[in-house]
Amino acid sequence: MDFKRSFHQRHNDHAVVSVVSMGTLIAIQLASDITTLKTTTLSQRISEHSLTSIELIVVWGIVGIVLYQFARIRSGGSNNAELSEEAFNAD
Repeated sequence: MDFKRSFHQRHNDHAVVSVVSMGTLIAIQLASDITTLKTTTLSQRISEHSLTSIELIVVWGIVGIVLYQFARIRSGGSNNAELSEEAFNAD
């Protein structure tokens, strides 16, 4: 029994370290992005091909919304279960 408890505790410890590490990386990236947004213009970032991750999230979010709306229009605009099932089963 002690082995099982020890085994699970180690995995929980690894999970906590992983979550904290990813959170730290995200915080560092966001801080860097905010500094970049304050110090450069959008046209500078576009010309240098160096958009921030915040800008990329917004752009890809818009692309996703457009694709979703296109799929709804293509399916007849109905909010049917068929479209939801296709999205759920997509690979």
